[in-house]
Amino acid sequence: MGEQPSKALERELHEELGIEAEIGALHFATTHHYGEVGVLLLFYEVKYWKGQPSSLHHSEIRWFAVDEIKALQLPDANRNVLDRITSLLK
Repeated sequence: MGEQPSKALERELHEELGIEAEIGALHFATTHHYGEVGVLLLFYEVKYWKGQPSSLHHSEIRWFAVDEIKALQLPDANRNVLDRITSLLK
């Protein structure tokens, strides 16, 4: 509570991936409901980062080409906005 979303993203990228990132513009926001639980999703541009992303708290991280993303198993919240996400990546 009380943390700006862009600052939270900056902090999380450092904690989860070990990178220092400059966060850019908010491209869009949306909501999704999993039954009684609602989530707010904010999609920011990351202008650049310093450091090599590494899986500090996960078993692995991988890069995918934009055209490979649709074949991945994604949470419904992300799948519902996948076209908007991938249009930002092209």
